[in-house]
Formats: sequence, structure tokens, C-alpha cells
Amino acid sequence: MASERQSGSVPQSRIGKKPVQIPKGVQVQLEQQRLQVKGPKGTLERAVPPGARLELKNDVAVVVPTARDRQDGKRIQGLVRALLASMVKGVSEGYATALDLYGLGYRAELKEREYTR
Repeated sequence: MASERQSGSVPQSRIGKKPVQIPKGVQVQLEQQRLQVKGPKGTLERAVPPGARLELKNDVAVVVPTARDRQDGKRIQGLVRALLASMVKGVSEGYATALDLYGLGYRAELKEREYTR
């Protein structure tokens, strides 16, 4: 801890410092605190809090904290990295949910992509 203060390096979040792999066909942009991710399944856009910078190199995105406050920098870095990873997954693979029904007396059926009970 003391060495971080003396060297002037910004502390990083455990999750936030992990790089995010950008698959082929996915474009990522961060302009004026708006994160935009485009891919084969659509486009997602989100406002991100100030305090983090996005660096793109060779299909890998790295989030770097810029906030002066130790806790804010780590917190915002982890948040932006988690949001970015989720958005990249959504536009490249899509999301899926599973429904498990336990017990007796339940009936469910799928009609034209609409769930009914």
C-alpha cells in the first residue's frame, strides 16, 4: 500500500484489470462517456461514469482507472469492465434464460416465442 502511494500508480480493481476479448465482427467505442458496442446481434449503448478510460489494442479492451480517489477509481474500473463484458457478450452471442419448474400442478407451454402459464 505504501509503495502504491509513493510510486504514484493508481490502484486497480481485481475484476477491472482483466482484459475483455473483443470477438470478430464486434466494434467498441467510448466517446464522451457513452459506451457503444455494435455486433451481429445488434447495438447496445450506455452512459458510463467518469473515472475510467478504455484502451483498445489488437481485439482486446482494457479499462484503466483515471479517478484520483482510490476507492472511486477501483469501483468505477470494475463497473465499466463488467458492463463492457456483458455488452460484448450480448451483441455477439445473445442472452438466454432457462426456466425450471419444480412441483406438481404446473403447466407451461411455448407459443410463438411467448411464454404462457
